Amino acid sequence: MTVKKGDDRPAPRSAAVTLFRRGTEPHPPKPHDRRLVAPQIRARDIFSGNAPEALVNSARVWSSLNRINLDAGVLAGNGLFPRADAESAAMRFDLLRTQMLHALAERGWSRIGITAPRRGCGASFIAANLALSFARRPDGSTVLIDLDLRHPALARRFGLADLPPLRAFLMDDDPLEAHFLRYGQGLALGLNGRAEPDPGSILHARACDMALEAVSVQLEPGLILFDLPPLLEGDEVLTLKPQLDAVILVADGTRTSPGDLNACTRLLEGQVPILTAILNRGEDAARTR
Repeated sequence: MTVKKGDDRPAPRSAAVTLFRRGTEPHPPKPHDRRLVAPQIRARDIFSGNAPEALVNSARVWSSLNRINLDAGVLAGNGLFPRADAESAAMRFDLLRTQMLHALAERGWSRIGITAPRRGCGASFIAANLALSFARRPDGSTVLIDLDLRHPALARRFGLADLPPLRAFLMDDDPLEAHFLRYGQGLALGLNGRAEPDPGSILHARACDMALEAVSVQLEPGLILFDLPPLLEGDEVLTLKPQLDAVILVADGTRTSPGDLNACTRLLEGQVPILTAILNRGEDAARTR
């Protein structure tokens, strides 16, 4: 994996790159003193005034999530790195994590989507490993949500089966606690157990907007990562524009063309900033030259 640096201006024709500038270490988010949120309430009730007036802080909501253990062997077999050591690829994700923390603190951003020009570039691989890297921090809280509804991949990567469809949270009456799982102290996983043939009908709905906002209200995470569909294969990423501060663009060194990168840059320009571009399988591409 190669991480390229740049700034917030549109990328040159040969690459889609923005970049990290130096910043200061972010302060942990300050908890709100009052929240009219109670466990086991519907997301839409939070914003309609129907939520019971109960003082419930985010720590209580976090503690209500079902805690899971992830099998390190299964994770490794699926290309994930739960632990970092001097020789592991996890160190690269920890470096990216630290660069992100500086950049996000500098800009005041906390909602980051991970997407790619086309399917198969490794966006879910990057999203899952970034989430595990953030989970290794002793402080802070992170949420990872699988919004590639047509081709959900995160549950399989984490070795979890028989999960309910995330649609029931995004569109229906299921509370957050019925779908989000907690790994360690500070990582919440919103995983999807069923592919949706028409994800646009979900992501365009006002109920979905309210459900995603409810994640911020109830959990108050320092960072939300969204695993998103490919940018050039539908309108889902731009549909989620109100929920995104920026995106990470994942290119594949063996298949992504400069034309696709340029198309992504043009599509996102003036819509959603590119936080950074990541070249996945760059070493494989170098060996084939």
